Order: sequence, then C-alpha cells, then structure tokens
Amino acid sequence: MDNTHRSKWIGKPLNEFANSMASTSESADSFPMDDWVWGQLIIRLGLPKQQLRLVRLVLMRFQDSEIAEEMDISTSTVRTYLTRIFHRTETRDRIDLVITLFTMALEIQAQRRFDQA
Repeated sequence: MDNTHRSKWIGKPLNEFANSMASTSESADSFPMDDWVWGQLIIRLGLPKQQLRLVRLVLMRFQDSEIAEEMDISTSTVRTYLTRIFHRTETRDRIDLVITLFTMALEIQAQRRFDQA
C-alpha cells in the first residue's frame, strides 16, 4: 500500500467519517464499523487471529495495558504484535494504522455501493 494511493483518500471522505465518529457518544467498548466491512478488512489484512483481535481493540481505543489485560498477554507482547502489524500494513504508528484501516473501510464501502448500483 503506497502513500500516493492512500493520500488520495485522506481528504474529505475520511474527515467526514472522523467527524461523524467524533460526534457520536460511543463508549470505548463499541466497535466503529459494521461486521461486513470488518470481515472484508480481515480478508485484506491477512493477519493471524491474535493480531486481528489486537487491531480490533486498537480501533476500539484501548491502550496497551488494556489490550494486554483483555488478551491476557504482556504489554511487551502487545508492542511486538503492534510492530508486526505496522510492518504488515506499512504503517508507522497507531494513528497511521487507524487512518489506513478507515481508508480501506471507505474503499470497501464505496465498492459495495458501486456493486449494488
């Protein structure tokens, strides 16, 4: 996934999506995308189950210590998984990861709408 491809999607659609997310009163334990989109992301990411679970918790705004507790692993294992996920998704940090995942989700939703039209 190159930055040129990613940057064309970072503009208005992602900002609108982020604003709609910020305006909701969701708690930290709610997941910010529907099951179908998440399922498509799982297929595209191709990560092991534990790493997918960690990604889901990152998207739910869990911190390293909360992820470690939820997954019953150490915080150093959380960081190791994150490093592997960053490498696999060609991202640098959590913010870049979240932007990349929501960009992918927007692409999936756009393709779904196109296919239904």
